[in-house]
Amino acid sequence: MIKRVGVVTGGYGVLGGAIAEGLARAAIAVAILGRRAEPAEAKAAAIRKAGGDASVLVAEVAGRRPGTPLRRPRARERGGSGILRDGAEP
Repeated sequence: MIKRVGVVTGGYGVLGGAIAEGLARAAIAVAILGRRAEPAEAKAAAIRKAGGDASVLVAEVAGRRPGTPLRRPRARERGGSGILRDGAEP
């Protein structure tokens, strides 16, 4: 069975964190993408503690060309993709 993966930029902020938690509650594996590892790891740990599936991708996405293959390797590794939400806050 292929599990859907939701990649959430800024997934440890207020908006992105709420999106990541909602996806996890909907049984979607979440990849939290952000510039800072520590808050991303903390959010992923909280999601896992609540029974969800979460991982962390540390990267700078501001200023990247659309379509840059940042999310593809991790999504393939986890079984597929399907959701990309921008929750990054300025």
